[in-house]
Amino acid sequence: MNRRDVTTVLHAAMAEAVRDFHAWTGGESIEEWGVESLLTSTCARHLATAIKDNGDTALITMEQTFAGVLAYSQRWIQPGRRPHCLRDVEDKPGGKVDLVLWTRTSGPDAPDKPRAMIEIKRSERTEGLCEDAVRVINFVRAAGASYGGTVRYGAVATLLRAPAARAKASMKAKVAHREAAVAKLAKKSGMTLKVSGPRWVADPNDERGHRTATVVFVLSPRQT
Repeated sequence: MNRRDVTTVLHAAMAEAVRDFHAWTGGESIEEWGVESLLTSTCARHLATAIKDNGDTALITMEQTFAGVLAYSQRWIQPGRRPHCLRDVEDKPGGKVDLVLWTRTSGPDAPDKPRAMIEIKRSERTEGLCEDAVRVINFVRAAGASYGGTVRYGAVATLLRAPAARAKASMKAKVAHREAAVAKLAKKSGMTLKVSGPRWVADPNDERGHRTATVVFVLSPRQT
């Protein structure tokens, strides 16, 4: 699956999770209840279905440890002082990535290769979004092409809410604010940012007084 396909699936999956939660709870906010596991599992299921339907051989892991991604990324690091991006990842041995897409390899001695990492957010806080973006950036740099690794890009998929009475203007301002914040981080690290969305969640049981949209921030190394 290419990045566009993955992004499309993430939008659809998060929208389904929101609709389900609203239907089950009578319109409660998934952000306020903190049910991020529903979003993550729905995204994993949709990605698995898309992989199968496309005849792809990719694999998905959930709650993958940082150490596991690094170990299989086939990266190389020159002796000496560790680069900042690697220190940030290695110094959190208990950390986990929500979803990792892997390329399956043939042969008993050929390990599968991590290609992309995805963080799923139910909270719309800009601070939390930036924290996840930094983690994705550091992973893509430390386990990616810069050091001969296999990771090629990362994404942060999130939900944003807006008051129903002024949804369009409010959502536009929210996305612009978050895009500027993440773009600043990306530029500082030599990464590119592409923002997909917002896409409104079509929901007959919309959260009371609000509308919800999905947004996906995709981060990848800048082409030289």
